[in-house]
Order: sequence, then C-alpha cells, then structure tokens
Amino acid sequence: RKQRGDPPNLDALPSPLPVQIIDLLLAPELSPGGLVLVMGAPGSGKTTTASATVVSRLIKYGGLAYTVEDPPEHPLNGWHGHGYCAQTSVIGADKDAEAWAKSLKGALRSQPAATPSILFVGEIREKGAAEVALQAAGNGFLVIATAFGADIPSGLDEFSKKMCPEKNLLLASRFRMALPMQF
Repeated sequence: RKQRGDPPNLDALPSPLPVQIIDLLLAPELSPGGLVLVMGAPGSGKTTTASATVVSRLIKYGGLAYTVEDPPEHPLNGWHGHGYCAQTSVIGADKDAEAWAKSLKGALRSQPAATPSILFVGEIREKGAAEVALQAAGNGFLVIATAFGADIPSGLDEFSKKMCPEKNLLLASRFRMALPMQF
C-alpha cells in the first residue's frame, strides 16, 4: 500500500465517522487503559481509523504512543500536538512466529510513568501478540488494535480464540469498545 503524506485524524477521515463514535474514541475514560478493537474486512478502513484515533488522542491529551505494525501504513512517527508517536515495524514477522509478541514486549518496557500511553497494534495475528496486548491493556496502555471480523461478535470471537481460554476473563475486564467498520 502507498503511504499517505499526512497522518490521518478523526476529523478528516475519507469516510467520516458519526460524531457520537468520535466522542467515544476520544473519551477521557479510555485514558487509564484498556482494549479498543477496530474490526472489519480487508480494505474497510480499519488501519486508517485506528491510526486517526491514535493521532487525535495524542493531540487532545498528549502522552506517548507506540505502534507495532507490519508494515506501517501511515506516517505516525513524530509529534502530534503535545504527544509523541514512536512507530515501529515488526522485524522478521515472516520468519518468526513470535516476532509480534517480541515487538510488543519491547514497547511495554518503554512505558514512561504518569504519562498517557497508547499502544497501536496493526493487526493481532498470533496468540502471543494477543496475550501481550491484553497484558498491556491492564498495565495502563490504551491498546488500539485492528482485527478481522464481519461484525462485533465474530471479531471478538476471533480475538478470544488467539488466547488461552483462561484469559477470557481478563479480556472481559480489559475490553473497552469495538468499532465495526460498517455503518
């Protein structure tokens, strides 16, 4: 995919979201952490919407965001208002089944104290990555991740299948919202 020149934000998406959805994505109640899943089919705008959420939250609240993507689709690296985004690619994702989990663990070790933190995961594909993302959601990160799913129930089902069954209680307690990319 060809990368856009400017990072997206929620006020200028190619397919605008309803104002009520934007308000939910920017709600201060999400700042202490949790999991937000942006779900849909390939090409539905999941990554653009998730990236715009990261940028818009950094502009509104400041803080620090980390991205873990393969490959990065939008230019998010750098300052957005008073917030900073450190964008990373997953190294060796095609050869190492645990590459995503390793990349996510690196971001977890970088969390500054008393600073709003966001972790953007561009598609959770493996068990280890799902479990680390869920751990981050309970450790003060607002985890914004994309996932395949035709609707909210099927997307949550697919996400939960990537974890050990005993982690479903953690998922229920750390889950904040799902955004289907069909309105």
